[in-house]
Amino acid sequence: MEEQIGEKIALRLGTKRAMIAHILAEDIGSGKYPVGSNLPSENDLAQAFGVSRHTVRIALTSLQESGLVASRQGIGNVVRNSSAPVRYVQAFDSLNDILQYAATTPVEITDKEELVVDETLAAWLGCKAGERWWRVTTVRFAQDKRVPVAATEIYIPYIFGSILNHLDESGGTILTLIEGMLGKAIVEVRQEIASTKATATDVRILNVDPLDPMLTITRHYYGANGQLLEVSRSVHPGEIFGYSLRIRLATRDA
Repeated sequence: MEEQIGEKIALRLGTKRAMIAHILAEDIGSGKYPVGSNLPSENDLAQAFGVSRHTVRIALTSLQESGLVASRQGIGNVVRNSSAPVRYVQAFDSLNDILQYAATTPVEITDKEELVVDETLAAWLGCKAGERWWRVTTVRFAQDKRVPVAATEIYIPYIFGSILNHLDESGGTILTLIEGMLGKAIVEVRQEIASTKATATDVRILNVDPLDPMLTITRHYYGANGQLLEVSRSVHPGEIFGYSLRIRLATRDA
């Protein structure tokens, strides 16, 4: 192993930690370390590469950040992917960008149900306990429809329920149907972004590991006179999904 590593290092320029990370990434990609297997211990890698454990630890951190391996307490570094996952970035400048993103990324409706709002849900939605609402759950995919990038819960008032009969055939979103069919224009969006841990549902739907970091985006959509039109909560895998927002200041005419 030492001779093979020495030959690889001789062919590359860069810092030792970068070269170690590159070699290990190649070994993972070639199947030497298959998904689900453990990398050698830090001590073994340090001895094989002829470097300190600190250098090895930095190289392993690079692999962890790229999504190739995950550090598990008491287990070591476990291979998660054979190649670095592609990252997806959601970039918004305006409400139109939000609607365009929702209209152009593939989505699968997984459930629809009518419910009576309890006190806990009412406090989160911003409505009164005892009201009837509709809850729709969806999974949104990357453009190739292979990688799930969001699991979403959507809540709308019960009186808007008629639009759900047209959701599949329209190819649009619930928001566009609320605007187009019901004539309810969106005038305000309140958004919250938080870092959360993967739940059992996230693990099943988004193909992530338990307790993986997740990016949760909650939006409340309001119409005229403060009418609440929709509330959505989307959970994204933190390691493959990013959020970008550009804010421009309005200037006053002299």
